[in-house]
Amino acid sequence: MSDFGVTHQLVTLDIDFERQLVRGITELSIEPRVSSLGTIRLHCERPVVRSVWVNGQTAEFRRQQVKTRRQLVHKLLRTGDDTLHDEGDLEITVPQGQTGTLKVRIEYYVVRPQSGLVFRGGIVYTETHVNPSSARRWVPCLDDMGERSTWDLFFVVPASVGGEAVTAVASGELSSVVPHPHDVARRVVRYIVSTATAACTLGFAAGPLTGACALGGAGAEAAGGVFAFAPGGRAADAQATCAVVPEALEFYAREFGAYPYATYKVVFVEGLAGVVTCAALTLVGTDVLHGSREIEAAYEARRVLGLAVARQWFGAFVGAAAWGDQWLVAGLAGFMAAQFVRHHLGANEQRYRLKRDMARMCHADVNQKPLSYPEQGPWEAGEAAFAEVKAPVVLYMLDRRMVKGGVSVGLQRVVPGVLVAATGGAAVDTAGFLRTCRRVSGVDASAFAAQWVFASGCPVFHVGYAFNRKKLAVEITLHQESTNARATAPWARAQLFAGQMTARIREADGTPYEHVLDIRREHVGRFEVQFNTKYKRIRRSTRRFHMRQMAAAAEELNINAEVLGLDDEDDSNIALFGAENAAEKRDWRVVEWGEDDEESLASATFEWIRMDSDLEWACVMHFEQPDFMWAAQLQKDRDVVAQLDAVDALQHLPSAAAATTLMRTVMDARVFYRVRADAALALARLATPELAWIGLHHLAKIYKRRFCLPPRAGEDRADAEDISAPRLPRPNNFANIGEYFTQLAVAAALSNVRDRHGEAPLPARRLLLATARYNDNSENVFSDARFLAALVRMLANCVVASKQFAERAVGADDAVLFEIERLRRADAL
Repeated sequence: MSDFGVTHQLVTLDIDFERQLVRGITELSIEPRVSSLGTIRLHCERPVVRSVWVNGQTAEFRRQQVKTRRQLVHKLLRTGDDTLHDEGDLEITVPQGQTGTLKVRIEYYVVRPQSGLVFRGGIVYTETHVNPSSARRWVPCLDDMGERSTWDLFFVVPASVGGEAVTAVASGELSSVVPHPHDVARRVVRYIVSTATAACTLGFAAGPLTGACALGGAGAEAAGGVFAFAPGGRAADAQATCAVVPEALEFYAREFGAYPYATYKVVFVEGLAGVVTCAALTLVGTDVLHGSREIEAAYEARRVLGLAVARQWFGAFVGAAAWGDQWLVAGLAGFMAAQFVRHHLGANEQRYRLKRDMARMCHADVNQKPLSYPEQGPWEAGEAAFAEVKAPVVLYMLDRRMVKGGVSVGLQRVVPGVLVAATGGAAVDTAGFLRTCRRVSGVDASAFAAQWVFASGCPVFHVGYAFNRKKLAVEITLHQESTNARATAPWARAQLFAGQMTARIREADGTPYEHVLDIRREHVGRFEVQFNTKYKRIRRSTRRFHMRQMAAAAEELNINAEVLGLDDEDDSNIALFGAENAAEKRDWRVVEWGEDDEESLASATFEWIRMDSDLEWACVMHFEQPDFMWAAQLQKDRDVVAQLDAVDALQHLPSAAAATTLMRTVMDARVFYRVRADAALALARLATPELAWIGLHHLAKIYKRRFCLPPRAGEDRADAEDISAPRLPRPNNFANIGEYFTQLAVAAALSNVRDRHGEAPLPARRLLLATARYNDNSENVFSDARFLAALVRMLANCVVASKQFAERAVGADDAVLFEIERLRRADAL
C-alpha cells in the first residue's frame, strides 16, 4: 500500500488534433498515510513533465526509466505484500514544512502517443484496459485498482474541425460546455466523476462526433441518462444500435444491483477493434453500427453491447484484487451477459450459445494455462480471448452445482453481495468469492475450483451402455481422459475430473427418468441405473407404430408452440409430412424408420438416453446410440441442446430415414431456428451417391417449397417437379427472423453440396442463381444487403469448387460470375 492516498484529482487536457499533441495540467489532493511524507511516487509512463508544485511551491522531481513494458505490468495490483506493490516512476520531493493535505500540480505534455492515447481518423481516444498501466500513459496519477478518488475532467477542444462540431465524451457526468475564455475558436468541456473511481478505468473520446442521440426507457432513467455518439452524423444508426442498452441497464440493475455511475455513454470510433470499457463509458468500433432495417448486425450488436454494459459492474466498478483474479471479473461480466441474453432473446438462444461456448472451450483448452495460478501476470492477447470464453462457462457450471447442491438460487444471490462490498472500494478476489459462495449456498466449491480454476484442461468422456434384462437395469460404462492428455506445456497437466452428472433415460412408457452418476477421479467408471417401468420391447416395425410415434412428436411440438405463442396451421402436421400421402411420400422420397431395418428397432427397450442432460459439464462427450434413437430425441425432446446433439449425431449416421427426419426438422417453423439451420447444413452431408443424393433432393425441395413461387402449372404440381427445374424466388419478407436465418442456412447447404466430380450440382446452382438474379426487396421492411452478400459468398463457393474455373475454361460458371459482377457493380453505385 502507498504512503498516501488521492482523494480528488483534476485533469485539464488541451488537445491539438493537427499536431497530435496534448498539453495537460493535473492537480491531486493527497492525504498522507504516514506522519512524515517526504516523497510522492506517481505513475507517469508517457507524459513529459515540465514542472511540479506542492502547495504552491516548486518541487523537485525525477523520473525512473522502465526498461520493458512487461517489467512495468508484471506486478500484482494490490496485495498485503508491499514488496509486490508498484510504487510508480515519477518521484516528487515534498518541500520542507509541508504537512497535512497536499495539493500537487503537474504540468506535462504528450506528443504523438502510440499507446494509451490514440489519434485516429480525426478522433483521439483512450485505450483503457481496466487494469493498471493504461491511465499512466496520458496523465500522472496513482494507477492502482485499489486506489480510487473522485475526478474533475476538463477538455479544451476546437469548436469545429473541417466544418464539423467537435465535442468530448468522457467518464462521469457532463457538467458544462463553455467557450474558451481567451480563444473563441475553442471551447471547454467539463465532466465530473462523483463516484470514487480508479484511474485505470477512466477514458474519453474527443472529435467530430456529430451523430449524437439520447436514448429513453426505464433503464435510461435509472442510469441518469443514456447517450450514444457516432462520427459522420450517423445518429440514426447509433440510435438503432443502442436501442438495447436501456433494457440491459434496467435488467442488470434489477437482478444484480444499482448502476454505479451517474450516466452511461457509448461512443463509436472509426477503426477501433474490439471494445474499450471505461467507467460510465464504452468505446466501440463503427463496424458494430447498423441501421434499423438490418438483421444480422443487430444480433451481433446486442451481444457486444449486452456484455459491454455488464462490464460497467464488473470491469469498471469492480476490479480484480490481483492478476490471478482477472478471470473472476471477466467471468462475472460474462455470467451477467448470459442472463441478459436469456431475458432478451430467450432461453433457447442462451442455451444454444452456452453449448457452442462449451465446445469452443474444450477445443481450445489444450496447453492452456489455468485461469488462476501463482505469480500470474497480465493476460496476453490470446490468453485473454480464451479466458473470456472459459471464465463465464466455469461460473455457469458453479452456479448449477450451487443450485442443485445448496439452498440458494445460485450466483444471482452471490453477485449482489460482491457489488455491495465493492462500494467500499473492495476488489474481488477468488478466495473471498469462493467463501461467499459457500456461505450463501452451503456448497463447498474448493474441489470444483481446484479442477476448473486452478488447473487446465477439460474432460473427455467415452460412454457405452448395455441393458441387463435379468436385473432390469442399464449398465453404463464411462471412460475418462483429458484434453491435455497429449499436452506438452509444463503447466498443462492431464487431470481427471470428479462431480455429479445427470443421465436421462426416456423409457418405454414415454416418461423421462433422471439418474445422478457420481463421477470420480478414475479412468473407468461403471454405473448401474435401475429401470423404472416393466421391461417390454418397443414395437416399432408396424405402420400403426410409425403413425403413433409421429403423432406424439407432433403433439410435443404443438405444446411447445403454444408455450412460445406460435400458431401456424401450415406447420401443424410437419411431423407427419409424407406419412399419409403416397404422392407426397414419393415426390419427397420420404423413408420412415424401420422400413430398412425392422429387427433393430423392434429390439429396443427404451426410446433414448441423454448424458449430461442438464448441461452441467464442459466436456467432450463421445456417446453412441442407434440412429433411430437420435431421431426420436430430435423429434420429441424439447430441449434445444438435445436437438443439437441429435442433429450432430444424425449427420454422421447417414441413411434415408435420417435425411427424412432432418428434412422435417428444417421444414417445421416451430423448431428453434438455429436447430433448423444446423439440420439444413447436416442434410448437405447426406447428399452422397451412396444415398442417391437424397440430401440434395430434400434441400432443393425445401427451398422451392418455402422460399420460391409455385410453378405456372399450379401448387398441386409443385412437389412432382424435378429438382433441376428452375423456379423464381418469392419476394423478400424477413419479418419472420427464424425463417430468414433458415433460408440462409438452406442456401448455404446447397452451395456446399458436391457431385462425384467435385462440382456444385446444377439444381443448387440454378436455385442460388435465380435467388440472386430475381431478388425483389421492394416490399420488405428490412435491408437485403447482407442477404445479397451471403448469396455472393454462396455463388462464389459453387464456382471455386469448379474444375472449369480452376482451369480458366469457358463453361457453366459464366452465368454465376456474371451475376456476381452485376451485384458488385450495383453495390458500387
